[in-house]
Amino acid sequence: MRAGTAPATVAAVVTALLTALVTAPPAAAAPGPGARTCGDSVERTVVTGDVEVVGTCRLLRVVVLGDVHVAPGARAYLVDSQVVGDLHVGRDARATAQGTDVRGGVHLDDALQLRTTGAVGRSVRGRATEVEIAGRVAGAVNVAFPFDAVHTGLFLHGATVGGWVNVYGGQNVVLASRLGRGLTLSWSRRTAVCETTVQADVTVRRARRDVQLGDVSRLSPEWLGCSVERLPVRGQYRGDLVLEDNVAGVAVENTDVAGDLVCRRNDVVPVLTSDVTVGGSRVGQCG
Repeated sequence: MRAGTAPATVAAVVTALLTALVTAPPAAAAPGPGARTCGDSVERTVVTGDVEVVGTCRLLRVVVLGDVHVAPGARAYLVDSQVVGDLHVGRDARATAQGTDVRGGVHLDDALQLRTTGAVGRSVRGRATEVEIAGRVAGAVNVAFPFDAVHTGLFLHGATVGGWVNVYGGQNVVLASRLGRGLTLSWSRRTAVCETTVQADVTVRRARRDVQLGDVSRLSPEWLGCSVERLPVRGQYRGDLVLEDNVAGVAVENTDVAGDLVCRRNDVVPVLTSDVTVGGSRVGQCG
């Protein structure tokens, strides 16, 4: 064994264990006593307790005073509704919240899909195959995707997130969004961040495919990322931009970085176009 191999291996194992601990969702909560079961449609009513979704359930203009639990493999459509508690999405389950406000948080327990265009009063956390947010999340977004996910991941489109956005794995696009804290993407299959304002640091680490921080794809024509057909808005990062340990190409364009630009241990030196501004220092490979 070469000198230095064992420490590197131990470090990798520790990193993997820490990642599992951070991204593991809490144990799925059970519906409360007397929960209403929905396997078809509920419209224009108030449910005083929890709702358990089995099969396929459509909630139209319903106020749920408790939680909504989407059972494993089930599918829930919440349209113009309100959930006072939390939304729990079980294994291989799908939930679409269209124009619906969830005052609590969203818990993903190996969910297949979450789509929301309304508001979430707390955070979105857990594991899923696909998460699309086009509304407002008051808290954080902390989501892990399957390591072998190729075409799915996190899609933020015109979203506002109050807390930190932490993403593990997946093919991810952040377009025209406003993040109240920072953005950290780790082990992503692909990444595109465009026309987005981030109030703290942006970190991209251990990316396995192309990373695009700017407006259009320049590295992979077969994947458009978040290409737009108009004059793109400049990205604004109010903290540092950190690019580290990436094994794929990284391109940065049309972006203003208020803090430092830190590039270290990337297999390919990141490419920055001349329109990128850096308010602090350029450190490492980008120095």
